[in-house]
Amino acid sequence: VVVHNLLPVDICLQVKGSDTISIKAGKRAALHAISTGRGVTLSVLAENFHRSEEAIVPLANEVVVRLCLWDPDNRELWLFAKTRLHGKALTVYILCQFWLVNKTGLPLIFRQDGSTTAAAGQGTEHEMARSMVPFLFSYSNPDLHKKCALRHGVSPGLKGKPLWSPEFPLTTSEGGLVRAHVAKGHGKPDTVYEIGYATRRGSGLYRHTMIVTFAARFL
Repeated sequence: VVVHNLLPVDICLQVKGSDTISIKAGKRAALHAISTGRGVTLSVLAENFHRSEEAIVPLANEVVVRLCLWDPDNRELWLFAKTRLHGKALTVYILCQFWLVNKTGLPLIFRQDGSTTAAAGQGTEHEMARSMVPFLFSYSNPDLHKKCALRHGVSPGLKGKPLWSPEFPLTTSEGGLVRAHVAKGHGKPDTVYEIGYATRRGSGLYRHTMIVTFAARFL
């Protein structure tokens, strides 16, 4: 069994019947002397995600299995394990549907539209400063719209209350413009950050991931 990490972050992989191993971002690891039987039972941990469900990945070609991770606030991130079978050799690709790349220079917080909480994996450090690596995002609540919203982080020196932006789709190839307001109150006008975003599909092994890049238009 070969496991290929198609995420922009390192992971810790636990395969039932084998030791826990670390796989760097974009790298793969071969697992020997494990019984595949009817499939492979595995779980994945990553930075800011301390718990994972066990997923059973079948010994079959072109099968996609959902894999749920939880952060310390019990918020869910859904990853996918996709299989490729060559004879009896099984390759499992670990991937995420969306990478959110923040090039605005601003701390941005994301959520699924309609959710009462920010998306999984975001903590104090995300409120304070721009994330330097792509952020893993999924639509974790099937009962809510499959759209995204963002706001400015609650960073030191910020004068006002960050407000959630209107919803916007992540899958549109044309991209768009989203406005993030910081309300100052006391009759003062909001500070408005205009943020452009563009979506593209990854290439090669990453073709199942949508990469959404955010860049500031005006401050």
